Amino acid sequence: MGIIMPVEKTYDALKEKIKELEQELARRIQSEKKYHQLFQNTTTGIGVADHQGNILEYNDAMLNPGGYSREDISNINNINELYYNQEDRDRILKIAKEKGSVHEEHVKFRKKDGAPYD
Repeated sequence: MGIIMPVEKTYDALKEKIKELEQELARRIQSEKKYHQLFQNTTTGIGVADHQGNILEYNDAMLNPGGYSREDISNINNINELYYNQEDRDRILKIAKEKGSVHEEHVKFRKKDGAPYD
């Protein structure tokens, strides 16, 4: 047999738990807003792709150096198309697999017109 609690205590416990969860949700929403602002407003281009090369997220600063628009990026099938040298992509993937993330690695990207840029 389980423990039987009076209805009032159960109701009060549920109300308190709901209040805690609502507060946690509000904190997470605020944190997400701060992250999104930082991500979008930084002058450094940031892009996130999965291991298959699908572009998941990117900021506007990533668009400018290559002359891309958001529409251009949405039409790109794979992030490999943005790398000037496939060897750079392979090296970045190797680092990501070994370390779990990539920071400050030099690569050449491909502009919309096909020219390389850093």
